[in-house]
This record gives sequence, structure tokens and C-alpha cells, in this order.
Amino acid sequence: MEYSISGDEVTLTWKLPSNLPDDIVQPVSVHLRVKTDGVTADTYELENAPENYTYSSYDSSREYRFTVKVMGSVDTSEPHISDLRYSPGKTVVIE
Repeated sequence: MEYSISGDEVTLTWKLPSNLPDDIVQPVSVHLRVKTDGVTADTYELENAPENYTYSSYDSSREYRFTVKVMGSVDTSEPHISDLRYSPGKTVVIE
């Protein structure tokens, strides 16, 4: 995952996996968590397999952690099996 900063905007870019398990319903979504100074500030669910996002509330005097995880739905009728799967994720820290 990479990022660039321009004024009060941070643009994050990432690559989605080229191979996903067969039971994942496509397109996948991306779960994005933003922590500011160690506290969760925002959480987003980005649909339709995006590979970038621009965060527009950046303040250079604070520390940010952006965590991106691939989130896929699974077609299951089993009540004891979750219908969502998350990747381990990648985190970028901006100090």
C-alpha cells in the first residue's frame, strides 16, 4: 500500500489480490479504518473492488494509521458460518 499527501488530503492506493477463494462473491469490498492519535476516527466500507481512496481531513500535526482489508461475502446458508471474510490487511502509519 502506498500513500501521497497534498495539503489536507491523503490518497491511499493498494492492489487487490489477483486470486481469491472460489466461494468469495465478486466484486469484493474494502474495509478502511482510520486511527488518529491512536483512536479510531473513521471506518469506511468501499464497494466494487476499489484500489484507492482519498481521505480529506488530514492534519499534519497528528499521527494517522490507515488500515485496509479486503472484505468478501461468502454464499452460505449455514447459520454457524459467517457470510463475511476479511484479509489480514495492510497498515500505513503517517507521523
